[in-house]
Amino acid sequence: MKSKNSLAISDEASGPLLRAPSATLGSVERWKFAGLSKIFTSLRSLIPTGGTLPKEIWLQRHRFLVGLTWFHAIIIALLGPLLGYTWEFSFDSLSKDGTIPHILLESSIIALFAALASWRRIGPTLKAILVALGLTTSSAIFVHLSGGYIELHFHFFVMIVFLAFYQDWIPFGVAITYVALHHGFVGVLWPQKVYNHPAAFESPWTWAGIHAFFVLWAAAGSLIAWRYNEKAYALAETILPFRFGSRTTGRASSSAQPVGIWTKPNGSEESCLILLR
Repeated sequence: MKSKNSLAISDEASGPLLRAPSATLGSVERWKFAGLSKIFTSLRSLIPTGGTLPKEIWLQRHRFLVGLTWFHAIIIALLGPLLGYTWEFSFDSLSKDGTIPHILLESSIIALFAALASWRRIGPTLKAILVALGLTTSSAIFVHLSGGYIELHFHFFVMIVFLAFYQDWIPFGVAITYVALHHGFVGVLWPQKVYNHPAAFESPWTWAGIHAFFVLWAAAGSLIAWRYNEKAYALAETILPFRFGSRTTGRASSSAQPVGIWTKPNGSEESCLILLR
């Protein structure tokens, strides 16, 4: 009996000891989960929401980007005479490199995107997509006209930055997808139109991946700037009612001042540039 009681006491005493590692393991798991959750939240804070631009600001940026698309259409059309392309007018010349009709056809594609993006009967998202297609297609045409020179691929990077002006995921995603598909499929079918070195001719998808890697990093920088811009607009929307004496709808007002000073409750001042116009 004594040994049995001793065993029972031993069991009762060892019970908590056996559960202690389990409790410790649970606290470690919770600590790890909290750490991962904090990292995820920090990373999530860098990702922009998208589609938050006030209408007036969006229209101003859209007009600028449409103008940029028209500019590319004109430049591409002028490249034919400047580069000494032949004035061969025939149906076959439309698909023949080095002819004026061929480059005019390519220029007209960009002009079509710009014209459709200016059409008032379509929605803003479709307009932004058309601009994205126009600008990235102009990059593809420049690469094609150069014979695949790597230096002309930089034009894709520049257009990605400009398209971030919309602060909208859909046209931005269309542009990134366009670059990946162009480098991959066109690089496989007509590698000389995209690249100018043998290594890329033999492994077009590998080099498409290399280019996509750097395009994504350029996109990441644009996304971070875009996110901070969203935060600035959110801060401005919070400050404006107190600074100017009325609630705002988040849209620009022609009577609002471009710069406001927000006085914190503790008396310190924080300057905030409010981009309204």
